[in-house]
Formats: sequence, C-alpha cells, structure tokens
Amino acid sequence: MKKIVVIGTGRMGGAFATAFAKRTSHAVSIRGSHAGSSSAAALSRQLGVRVADDKELSAADVVFVATPPGALDEVAAALKGYAGAARQGNPRLLRQGALIGIGAAVAR
Repeated sequence: MKKIVVIGTGRMGGAFATAFAKRTSHAVSIRGSHAGSSSAAALSRQLGVRVADDKELSAADVVFVATPPGALDEVAAALKGYAGAARQGNPRLLRQGALIGIGAAVAR
C-alpha cells in the first residue's frame, strides 16, 4: 500500500483525491495549497481521509500537486526536503518517491 498525498483541493486535486480514496486501497491524505485550508478540512471529512501534516507529507510515496500557479511558492516551501519515502532494508541509501505536478489554473 502506497502513501499518497494530494496537495490542492479544487476541481483537479479534489477529483484525484476522491478517485484515490474511493477506488484504491492506498493510504490517501490531502492538503490545501495554503496552511490551515478550510477546503482541505471539508474534503477530508467528506472522503474520510486525513489532512496531511508536514511529517505525513515528507513520508509520502507519491505527492500530487494540483494548485493554481499563485500557490506554488507556499507549496514549494512545504515540499522542501521531500525526497520520497525511505525504502525498507536500507533507508539511508535507497530513496524512492514521485512528485507529480499538474498545471491547475482558473479559466476565465
């Protein structure tokens, strides 16, 4: 089972979080593009998943980033030091993980 964190709770991030939570057996958590996001809290209650804290974020196997461009500085700060999850057997040498960015923007 993988630990998946979805950052962003808008249309795209919400759709990914919903699909992972409802259609997979992975441990899914979410995080808003801004600290203390009320939309992340609401979506976590709706889906029955956790709001990811910094520790959970840094331990994730896969991180999906689906935020508007204006939120990228704050998201990048939250991801500072993310190197994927330590692999069992030799946590100091073997690191694995995926950081997937999805260009999300507001269409007008």
